[in-house]
Amino acid sequence: DVRDGHAVDRALEEILPVEEVEHSYRTMQYLYPRGAARVFMDSESFEEYELGDAQLAGCEPFLKEGEQYRVLFADGRPLLLEMPENIALKVTLTAAPERSVGGSGGVLKEATLENGLMVRVPLFIKTGDLIRVDTRTKTYSGKDKEGAH
Repeated sequence: DVRDGHAVDRALEEILPVEEVEHSYRTMQYLYPRGAARVFMDSESFEEYELGDAQLAGCEPFLKEGEQYRVLFADGRPLLLEMPENIALKVTLTAAPERSVGGSGGVLKEATLENGLMVRVPLFIKTGDLIRVDTRTKTYSGKDKEGAH
């Protein structure tokens, strides 16, 4: 159920006819955390909304205060935060490379990102680099071109 995130076990025949729910996307600015929820402001109406676990779908580590995001609305309520598949994050700390067997392209080390997430990155990534992270798998997906020196 997209309204509250709970699993619903029904056969299609039980819910026929299926009617399309009127929905829209709104641009919203992430403001701050409030307990387990995150507070967003509608960029047009300036109205504030709290999004919880069901609407955030595990994207909390990637939220940046002041950034704009698209949110799916239905029945006047926010249903789902739409997160880009890849986002750029700055490396705040990289660990010393571990001894590893394999080709140079397969050797990885730990890196801590500005949002606190730890990912494994290639050896050439250093503190201060801007990298791209896959928001679905929380893994390194490449060096960000803007972060290249």
